Amino acid sequence: MAFTALMYPAFLLGAVLLYYTVPGHKQSILLCISLIFYAGFGLQFLPVLLCIALITYFCGLLLSRPSRSRILFFCAVLLTLLPLLLSKYAGFFHNILASFFPFLPEVPSFLVPVGISFFTFQALSYIIDVYRRKICAQKNLLLYLNFLFFFPQLSSGPISRAEQLMGQLENPPAFSPDFIQDSAALLLWGFFEKCMVADRIALYVNPVISRWQEASGLQLL
Repeated sequence: MAFTALMYPAFLLGAVLLYYTVPGHKQSILLCISLIFYAGFGLQFLPVLLCIALITYFCGLLLSRPSRSRILFFCAVLLTLLPLLLSKYAGFFHNILASFFPFLPEVPSFLVPVGISFFTFQALSYIIDVYRRKICAQKNLLLYLNFLFFFPQLSSGPISRAEQLMGQLENPPAFSPDFIQDSAALLLWGFFEKCMVADRIALYVNPVISRWQEASGLQLL
């Protein structure tokens, strides 16, 4: 579901009402909302993202120990990047290698989960921050999953650092008139930037990108 689609404001309103009115564990409610949102892009993508989330969660716990290992850190980074590399760049690297080794077999096609780039780099930022001791490893699995699957940023970013987002997810603001007013102002401003600025610039940028070989140096600049 695109954020500029007519269905998104209705989904967002329903999510906010559900989160603030339904009694129960807020982290569980938010995670269910995010998974329902992502399921709209295809349930077949969820296992890949869940694997990345669980790998980085447990690697974060191991990297938080005093006897942390640099080898473990590099393994965690590689495992986190592997789905992204396979789904998006396997064909690219195969074509390069095939020019030198024509006998290479064809690579199978991989599913490309929606938002996997943002998801992967957000998970990587968490691993790197834990390894550098900038943050403590998150022991609450639900909170960590919400950090990665938070639906307003899942498909198109931005990439949030754990120290910025986890605190807000753990201690959300109270539902109040000021909260509604500030949130609505941010949403409307973002909608304006997307529809009136970015989409208008794209009318000039996309044709150059799609046929960059024919563009002049000035056009590329």
